[in-house]
Amino acid sequence: MYCLKNPPGLFMEKPAGDLSPEALRQLLEIPPGDENLTAFQPFAAGDISCGVENEFQALVEGRAEDVDLACMIRESNFYKNILKRSLSGEVPEEYAQSMERFLSDNRDQIWENSWVRFPEKKLSAYALHLFHMDLRADKKKSDSPLRSDVHHFVFTHKQESWVRVPISYLLKLALADIIGRSPDMHPILKVTASRMMDHFLSDNTSPEVLSFHPVNLTSGKGAADALAGETLKRFLLCQLLLAHANEAFGLLETGQKAALYFASHPPLRQKALNDMISDGFYRELFMNPCLSGWDQGESKKGYMGLCHEVLSRSQLNAVKKLKECGIIARNLVVLPNTSNICLANNGTHISMGSRRLSRLMADPAVPLGQRDEKWMGDFITKITEHFLPLFVGTYSATPYRLEFEDFHPEQVLGFLPHELDFTHLRMLWRRWKKKAKNHIAGRSLTPFGPPWLDRNIRKAFRFKGDLVPDFRLLDYPVALLSTPSSPALDGRSGNQELLLKDLGDSGAFDPRMSMYLPYRIRHFDKMGFSGFEGRLYSTFPAIGHDMGKAALIEAHGAADLMEDLRMRLAHPGFSASARLQTLIQEDTGGKRPEKQPAEVFNRAAETCYRTRLKEAHIREAVRYFAEDLSRLENWALFRDAASRDALASITSKGSVSGIIASLNRRQDISLFTSKERLALIQLLILSTYNDKKHFEASP
Repeated sequence: MYCLKNPPGLFMEKPAGDLSPEALRQLLEIPPGDENLTAFQPFAAGDISCGVENEFQALVEGRAEDVDLACMIRESNFYKNILKRSLSGEVPEEYAQSMERFLSDNRDQIWENSWVRFPEKKLSAYALHLFHMDLRADKKKSDSPLRSDVHHFVFTHKQESWVRVPISYLLKLALADIIGRSPDMHPILKVTASRMMDHFLSDNTSPEVLSFHPVNLTSGKGAADALAGETLKRFLLCQLLLAHANEAFGLLETGQKAALYFASHPPLRQKALNDMISDGFYRELFMNPCLSGWDQGESKKGYMGLCHEVLSRSQLNAVKKLKECGIIARNLVVLPNTSNICLANNGTHISMGSRRLSRLMADPAVPLGQRDEKWMGDFITKITEHFLPLFVGTYSATPYRLEFEDFHPEQVLGFLPHELDFTHLRMLWRRWKKKAKNHIAGRSLTPFGPPWLDRNIRKAFRFKGDLVPDFRLLDYPVALLSTPSSPALDGRSGNQELLLKDLGDSGAFDPRMSMYLPYRIRHFDKMGFSGFEGRLYSTFPAIGHDMGKAALIEAHGAADLMEDLRMRLAHPGFSASARLQTLIQEDTGGKRPEKQPAEVFNRAAETCYRTRLKEAHIREAVRYFAEDLSRLENWALFRDAASRDALASITSKGSVSGIIASLNRRQDISLFTSKERLALIQLLILSTYNDKKHFEASP
């Protein structure tokens, strides 16, 4: 099912004039002897630092008249014009009715990726000050004017000033509000929390939260625990911050409840709305305003608008490619919408850095430069790409059902026409049709176009469609195919810029956009460390059991992790995809995916992610944090006076045993009072402070 692009030439000739292999060995401080290559090379056990970027699915629960998304649609000129044009007969009446059904027919009252709105007076003085600073066009300039789009974030309601922001920014505001409402908070906690706020950001649609600090990875189980533990504590903090925002900002009393959880595929209702509206209105509703994370947030917002516009246009370009390669053999196609929801896909990006390489790159006396880093990085990336299919669906997944009527190649193949050459594209399509068994008398059949006709064909011949184990990787531009004159990974500096120009000339991409790769180098001069970022991960059934092992599997000496990978491949029932399918089936009476309509399975998946899987992740986070608090207490009491003082400011007696017992007894955070919740948040901040201190002190 998964076929990555075939890069030209696996083995690259090192550019003349660069370091020889022996000189490179000496620079990397690898002792002589082949037996030392594994133990002392960069990214060996003990040399790896790791950080994670999690993209979450966000929603607001409430009535249409209370929730921001529904209100913005009803108040928009786009919606009003549709109603007027429908009455005059300019557009079909069904068009207006479908939008009205979207607003009124929402039984679960779930509005994914909606913003929230609340009275400005609910913010503490510090949070309000931060909000006004983030509204500046350039945050580095104290006299900077406000952003030109400030009216999107502040409005008057019932003769008072209200705020409307996405949930990604709500997290930052909630943490700032806690600082502002806690005058007795220990200075260590205030400084740490202020620094943590910069890690809540988003540039696409959904909230993105970055690791508050890197973690050191060694081989074995402890490495997986370290990385998973940092992620679990951030996830728990997000849940507590939203609980604070729902209560302190008056969201609950105004009919709104914000929530956040792990889910990779864009919601079905958002996909349906995308088919009804223009790309410009979609960006107005869903693209993030970039209030946090960038000094010039409005410029970043404009860049993300460009990305959405280009990727939406590339769908039309893909139709042309499918016709050129022979997959579309007739002039009857279902034209893609002029808008695209791929930027609402959510994944987990795991970055690994070599502490030795980073130190050497920072030393001006060491002749190890950007050209050497680029050559080694491209070479490693090309090798890694050949092994990526082992991990897709194995450690993370996004199960998604397709009906027969979904099998229009111009729709179901997604961005693959831009990722595979024609030979591989035809081979994949031919085998996929065979796998889906949509055939009559041995001849594969694809939908004809009219929905009523395709539905009747499916029912008449009992076509089952197909189940894709990780649909996010089809519905998102994971990689870009090299052109004959501009390979993506040939080791030369500037080669990717040449490729982007070629792709821009062909209309498939825009050279102003970043290079899309499933596994890419992180350059020292841009990131401050030398390493790689894996961008192929979707939803993890369990953070510790799946995410931690997925990222450390490359560490040397990790025999138990390699055995775990072998077991998942040899016994597919242990894979992430199979376990998620089993969890989803519990909401559909245990029926196998192919035995139920695609819409039933896919809606059950969404329900599962926002309820039972979220609850499982919270329980996992609570269990880990309870264990972490024991370690924190021992460290604070016996080894660090500053931590001991901060701990005493949170718990009057300086002991956390009662909190640990409460966590183990009540693993549902909604059962905690606001006072208990504040204590947990401060303990998480203190834990972050200590973890960061340990990382910086490690050799």
